[in-house]
Amino acid sequence: MNNAYISVLAALAGSGIGALASVGTTWLTHRYQDRSQRSALLGRLMQPLLLKGMFTPLRVPANFKAGPAPKMSLRPGQIRAESQDGVAMIPGALAMRHRYQELTMPVVIMAGTKDRVVNAKQPRRLHAQIAQSILRLVPGVGHMLHYAVTDEVAEAIEEAGGLVTTLDKTRHASFTAAAV
Repeated sequence: MNNAYISVLAALAGSGIGALASVGTTWLTHRYQDRSQRSALLGRLMQPLLLKGMFTPLRVPANFKAGPAPKMSLRPGQIRAESQDGVAMIPGALAMRHRYQELTMPVVIMAGTKDRVVNAKQPRRLHAQIAQSILRLVPGVGHMLHYAVTDEVAEAIEEAGGLVTTLDKTRHASFTAAAV
């Protein structure tokens, strides 16, 4: 089997677990009369494990648990949407992987070194395929690094914004030189 297929499948395996949970919940939603209550009940039972897997090795932040996201994710429409997203993710990633080299904007790839959702090799592979990308591996953090290291994420966004200016100046200089 082609290594590209293996890497994409491995990177999305963790998301596949969530997709299977969503598909199962959606099936129950459509299968039984009392759809909303059954899907919400199953979601409430599974959600702590799913959240733990996403935030591991860190704890799920109390403000995340208490906030609207966990409750909103149990709505039948959201369960359906997440299920559809999970099912379409692998074919979508496989279809787009040949286009990474076409990206012209700056890309900052951030990944936690303890991520159990995305294969640890995938951020490095993606970085190797996108010429102008910057890779930032965050030690000791899992999949939800944007909750764990918010300042570093903000810095990466600012850095990407600065790179846009640099790339634009380089492109402008190349265009001006070619026109002369």
